[in-house]
Amino acid sequence: MSNIQTKFHFVHPHTRSVASCAVEPRVVRRKFAHFEHRALPSCEAGLLREKRCFTHPVTQSMASSLATRSSVARFNRVSGFTLIEVMVVIVIMTIMASLVVLNIGGVDQRRAMQAREMFILDLKKINKEATDQAKVFALNTQNATDVAPFSYNLFEYHDQSKEQIQQEDRTWQPYAEFKTRQLPEQVSFSIESLDNESYPKANNEDLLGGKAPQLIWFGNGEVKPVRIQFYYQQQAIGHEFELDHLGKVNEN
Repeated sequence: MSNIQTKFHFVHPHTRSVASCAVEPRVVRRKFAHFEHRALPSCEAGLLREKRCFTHPVTQSMASSLATRSSVARFNRVSGFTLIEVMVVIVIMTIMASLVVLNIGGVDQRRAMQAREMFILDLKKINKEATDQAKVFALNTQNATDVAPFSYNLFEYHDQSKEQIQQEDRTWQPYAEFKTRQLPEQVSFSIESLDNESYPKANNEDLLGGKAPQLIWFGNGEVKPVRIQFYYQQQAIGHEFELDHLGKVNEN
């Protein structure tokens, strides 16, 4: 067995020349083991390289696709709105709009109440001036129009019976010292007569007749009693108040 030899042919890796040699079996086994030890790792490394080379483009493409999808999903989450978010925004906008409307309405109502207080002050001033100067005054009102708001001014009575030439249109003349007052938009008031008492100085139709003004100060401390109610947008605002026969304002 020791004389048996095995003949091998080797190919040179560069020159591609063939060489032959005879080797004993134990040498063959030793060489083969050495070759196996050296070759297998190289083959495995080559296979791994081939595997990497084969799978690398696909892996890169899949990774790129996944990254793109992740970016799109993240962009959608950031840029989009959920139904709940939209509903919350709508509710907030509705509340804010309601507050603005209420605030505007509140401001207009305060202006109406301020106009009411100013009117009461005017009534007190007129009563005092009529008594001090012994003049007959009447309150004249003008309803609101498309171009002008509700307004009021003061008329002075001129007795035409003492004039040689009597002119009915000169019986009541605007009192120059009392400027016309204009109420805020959509604000007005109504005047209601309370009684038909007889007044010593009011002994003619100009003061007590059907054409006589509803609110008159007779200049002797007496006044035709009336009830007055203020309105905003045709709705009563504030309590109604009365002007008694002495010109005193009584608020209910």
